Amino acid sequence: MRKALGAAVTEQLVTTGLKLTPCHPSMITARDAIFQADAQITGGANRCGLWRAFASRQMGVGASSPDSPNYEAPSAIVLSTAVPDDCVVSEGVVRSFASTDAAKEIPDGDPAGATSVLDVAPSGLDLVRLTADIHVTHTFRADLVIQLIAPDGQVVTLSDQIGGFYGTYDDYIVTNLDLTSTFAPGTLASGRWKLVVRDLTPLDVGTIDSFTLHVTSTN
Repeated sequence: MRKALGAAVTEQLVTTGLKLTPCHPSMITARDAIFQADAQITGGANRCGLWRAFASRQMGVGASSPDSPNYEAPSAIVLSTAVPDDCVVSEGVVRSFASTDAAKEIPDGDPAGATSVLDVAPSGLDLVRLTADIHVTHTFRADLVIQLIAPDGQVVTLSDQIGGFYGTYDDYIVTNLDLTSTFAPGTLASGRWKLVVRDLTPLDVGTIDSFTLHVTSTN
C-alpha cells in the first residue's frame, strides 16, 4: 500500500480503518475497513490501488477467512490474487515524462503556491494506467496542499495538510504512486500536466525537487 499510494495516504487510511474495524477482526474484515475508510475520505479514489496491493498478498476478490480467530482451521482460509474487472490494467506502451522546471521553491505561507509542469506527447494518448514519482522537500508537510491537474482540468488532491510533529512528517516523497482510478474513464493523457504545491502556513519552507509521470496507453 505504501508503495502504491504513498506513506501519507496509507497512514491516513490505515488509521481511519482501525477506527472502523470491529472487535476480533479477520484479516479480510480489517482489509474491508480500509476500503470503507477510503470511500469516506476520498470517495474511493484509491480503490483500485488498494485492490492491487491486497491482491498481491493473496487478499484479492474472493479471498475469505474465519470471522473470528480460528487458528485450528487453516483450510477455512481462501486465497485470491484477483482484482475487480474495472481495476485490471490492460497491456500497453509505457512512456515516462519528467518535468524540466525543478527544483522550484515553494513560497512560504502563500496560497498561490508553486507549479511544476510537464508535457505528455504525442497527442491522442489514452490513459490506461498512470503512476507518479514525486519528490517534494519540506520541513513540515502538514503545511502543504499537493494537487495534480490533468490537461483537461481534472484535479486530484494527493495530500491535504497531512502530517504531524517531531520530524516524522516532513518531505512528501512517492514512487510509482498509482493514480489510475482517480481520473475519469476516457481521460486522455496527452497535454500539459501540472503539479501544484501550496504552503498555507508560515515558517517552514521547501522545494519541488522532481516530478515524473509514467503513462501506459494502448496507442
